[in-house]
Amino acid sequence: MNSSIAESVSLLEDIQTIEDARNLFPVMKSCIYLDSAHYSQYSLETRRRLIDFIDEFTFTNKNLSLVNMRLADQLKTLSAQIINAGKHEIIITGSTTHGLNIFANGIRLERGDKVAYADSEFPAVVYPWMNQYKLRGIENVMIPSERGKIKTEDIEKVIKKNKIKVLTISSVEFLGFRNDLNEIGNICRENGCYFVVDAIQGIGVCPVDVKESGIDFISAGSQKWMMAPAGVGFAYISDRIRE
Repeated sequence: MNSSIAESVSLLEDIQTIEDARNLFPVMKSCIYLDSAHYSQYSLETRRRLIDFIDEFTFTNKNLSLVNMRLADQLKTLSAQIINAGKHEIIITGSTTHGLNIFANGIRLERGDKVAYADSEFPAVVYPWMNQYKLRGIENVMIPSERGKIKTEDIEKVIKKNKIKVLTISSVEFLGFRNDLNEIGNICRENGCYFVVDAIQGIGVCPVDVKESGIDFISAGSQKWMMAPAGVGFAYISDRIRE
């Protein structure tokens, strides 16, 4: 381990207070940053690790394949811990959209089957299923929302009335409304409906337990509350639906 990486690790280990953590984010010296639901600023730790990697890959004959394998293994372990999943249930993706498309393209559905999502959802939730309508004839049903809020009774009503096979929803909606994943998970289980969650808006700051909530699939990217560069993310595929 080179000295700069060792320094990075010790910096994290020295965090004792909220103020210590805040000091890792120099942006806090000039403003109160409130846009992490869009894109988080980097910490000194993140900056240091990026510079270490760039320097090492620039000046040495680094085996990038081995680096990717090691980092992917670490990322699977940490991602699993965040959502109370098994490491084997985690895959590495390039973004939230990448993961949601893996589910939409991979799940076994028949022409005429129906998927539901809110009428105020993020494009990453909507577009994969609009595409599946073109490709496979999977019908899209919208759940009504009011000022960005989605009522669980409306979710249940739409699922039952339309015999929905897949519910896909954001853990935190476009205008900040936080869905009750446990309650929605119960509704999905009672109605034999796959439960798919876009978790990027909250993962890292809002606790998520895939086992407690009965979630079948989660997708998230790293650039928001996980406070890392864009271009990497993870997805969770429950053992219940893997085959």
